[in-house]
Amino acid sequence: ATLRGHNEEVRDVAWSPDGRTLASGSRDGTVCLWGIPPEAGDLDEGQEPLFCLEVANGDVRSVCWRGDGCMLAAGCVNGAVQVWEVHRDDSGIRSVHLLAQHNLKPHSGVVYELNWHPTKAALIASASHDCTVAVWSVVSGESIVRQKVKQQVNTVSWDQTGKRLVMGSDEGEVIVWSEDGKLNMLPKFGGQVHAVAWSPAGSDTLAAAGEDGFVRVLRVAPG
Repeated sequence: ATLRGHNEEVRDVAWSPDGRTLASGSRDGTVCLWGIPPEAGDLDEGQEPLFCLEVANGDVRSVCWRGDGCMLAAGCVNGAVQVWEVHRDDSGIRSVHLLAQHNLKPHSGVVYELNWHPTKAALIASASHDCTVAVWSVVSGESIVRQKVKQQVNTVSWDQTGKRLVMGSDEGEVIVWSEDGKLNMLPKFGGQVHAVAWSPAGSDTLAAAGEDGFVRVLRVAPG
């Protein structure tokens, strides 16, 4: 089925943790939430979104659900992030409310990726064109950590424990940040790093995808 709810380029999609809702973020400044039945074949070609959320800062580049499905964040081209609380019951999403009562603008450039902390519900990590990764509170808007690198940061991912964060940059850097402030520089790619992901089978293994045509599976020393 093809879902039609945006007027311009759709830049990111993300499934809710229960698999019942799909969020899509667009250049048109909206995030649409779609109810998806267990069997995709049950989708109606003319299906309307459950909610179409306006993004004050417009031009959405990334969307990300929190692990419990109760919050949704959208990263924008201008460096801002918008966060909503999602209220559910047994039948699905009941209501969606804008969380932030303050300006959430952790970056000065495009927010390419967002990743919620796995154990601290208010914390989220963001990767940006402004050459930084920020770890910040969606409640206060304050940065807990801000790590600068040489080039734009394309991707970011927490390990299962939330004690380490891996980031990948345009410079080919793959860097692991630990909560004690230590940085572990892993073997460099020959071009941009487009994606990083920790293995769910073990917190010391991660994969990285690069512009040079390689996928690297890396072991990181415990810490």
